Amino acid sequence: AVLKPDIVIIDENFDFEFSPDQKFCSGTEICRALAHNQNKTKSSNKKEMLLCIRSGNTSPDDIQDYVRAGAHFVICKSFNNKALAKPLLDGFRFLQEEQAALDDTTKEKKKKSGSVFPILLLD
Repeated sequence: AVLKPDIVIIDENFDFEFSPDQKFCSGTEICRALAHNQNKTKSSNKKEMLLCIRSGNTSPDDIQDYVRAGAHFVICKSFNNKALAKPLLDGFRFLQEEQAALDDTTKEKKKKSGSVFPILLLD
């Protein structure tokens, strides 16, 4: 069975050997691969995953790297874990609303309103 999560939280300094010939060296690379795959397989009936990077590295340059990789959220490691549920659930709802606002034929936004992403949860 293939897992299709709604929300994915990836640690930036997470080393994971995906296969013997391919190694992701950072959460940013995993996020980029997930976002790329998600964009390749988008269809009107598939929900988009909310992609989150959790890192102690939250300088403006770091945040831009995460956003370019496809992250919707940047969560500082020092952010209170017990306070994560509400912003993540709200973010997932925002993502669903954005996806619903896409025109099925052009995949362009029907509305001219800007995205709420990225959402930064810093301490």
